[in-house]
Amino acid sequence: MSGYGRRVRFPAGRDRAWVVQSMPAHSSIWKVVTLTPIPRPVIAVVMAVLMVSAAGCAIVNWPTYHLNNDRTGDDRFAPNLIPPRLAWTSPTLDGAIYGEPVVVGSKVIVVTENDSLYALDLADGHVRWGPTHVGTPVPQSALNCGDIFPLGITSTPVVDLATNTVYAVAEVTTGSQNVVSHDLVAVDVKGGAVRWQHSIDPAAIPAGNRRDHQQRAALALANGRVYVTLGGLAGDCGNYTGWVLSARADGTGPFPRQSYQVPTAREGGIWGPSGPAVDATGNIFVTTGNGASTDPGNYDHANSIIKLSPSLIELDHFAPTTWAADSAADADLGSTGPSLLANGLIFQAGKNGTGYLVKARNLGGIGGQKYQAPLCRDFGGNAYRAPVVYVACTDGVRAVQVNGTAHNPSFTVLWHSQVAAAAPIVAGNVVWAADTNFGGSTLYGLNINDGATVATLNVGTMTHFTTPTAVGARLLLAVTDKVLAFKGPGG
Repeated sequence: MSGYGRRVRFPAGRDRAWVVQSMPAHSSIWKVVTLTPIPRPVIAVVMAVLMVSAAGCAIVNWPTYHLNNDRTGDDRFAPNLIPPRLAWTSPTLDGAIYGEPVVVGSKVIVVTENDSLYALDLADGHVRWGPTHVGTPVPQSALNCGDIFPLGITSTPVVDLATNTVYAVAEVTTGSQNVVSHDLVAVDVKGGAVRWQHSIDPAAIPAGNRRDHQQRAALALANGRVYVTLGGLAGDCGNYTGWVLSARADGTGPFPRQSYQVPTAREGGIWGPSGPAVDATGNIFVTTGNGASTDPGNYDHANSIIKLSPSLIELDHFAPTTWAADSAADADLGSTGPSLLANGLIFQAGKNGTGYLVKARNLGGIGGQKYQAPLCRDFGGNAYRAPVVYVACTDGVRAVQVNGTAHNPSFTVLWHSQVAAAAPIVAGNVVWAADTNFGGSTLYGLNINDGATVATLNVGTMTHFTTPTAVGARLLLAVTDKVLAFKGPGG
């Protein structure tokens, strides 16, 4: 691997460009070369993230959904996990798990629908702390529709490695009948104590309508802020609209500090489980679902990629020319979040079966894509190892190679899995994905080159949009109310 270099962005929320490059093959030393000036405290955090060895550089922290703010889900230097075997099963936790487990050093952070956070031991799965219980979840009787009962912490949390703080959003019942609150909580990773907790509901949402807003998308940390999005419940009931909200990571108010509301009369939810993506300059990219307007002459930012400044001012947007028809058909573009690719491109697919390549610097407005082609229905979150996007197609994961330049791109399908069909990640030379996005029971390992099945793990019932985590010598997966960990032959 001599001379190999790649860009690494660590930690979540403090993105800077680095190159990790090996020395000659006989050497056990790797060097880290900065491409931009980095504050001294951040250098220390980056070094904590990298495990240096003669075999390569293995990730030891997985602090956010699919590893980083680009949402790549790629641990290129993961040790061999084939054939995998069970390393441990956690104790049964106090509620269902919908978020992806995140990892800080030796702790696996997990959130449940009982409004609880836990830290499990990465080595053997025992509970290091928790449950840290932050509220009473919302019962089915208080909701007009939906498919998660009770409703507590659903989204994937995010960790600030510099301060050892994990952030999550809990939906909690309040003292008022049928009124809920979306509380942003900050918890100490070391011991599980709550550092602060505040409602992040914007004043523009009437109290009685807050229960129709669901916080499903993963949180993002960037620009010294936590970014939170809101969408609706399954069934699209009630008066909800899509929102992006931010709060200072240090807990100082106001809450929310900034907000962006999708300019539609109703709906336009931002709910894709992968959450906002953040570029190296701190701009936020989100994708919306179906909106109220089905009139092509009355664009309301439904089924769109929206680019926001760090302070949540809209900078640009993209929508396919079919956006109005897609709204009428409930064909959300935002069933997954945007994937930030090399060469300044964004990959996006959704429910309408089409894949799009869009320039991040100029999204292009309605019909502004640089390339589109029929692909598949995409849910959850995708993975990316340049130049290939691994797409969470409902009829089987596809490896989609991006070709050409940012000005004239295209894509081709390299392979199509017949077994795995959920949000994938990449660990070493294996793509890992469950059999379905909708409560499957099998996790598959696929050969990265041709999609052939190299591992089949019967794991028990999973929740919707389950995605694994790969860190160090462990492959982690949440199954209903517990976590499983697998290891390879050398683990």
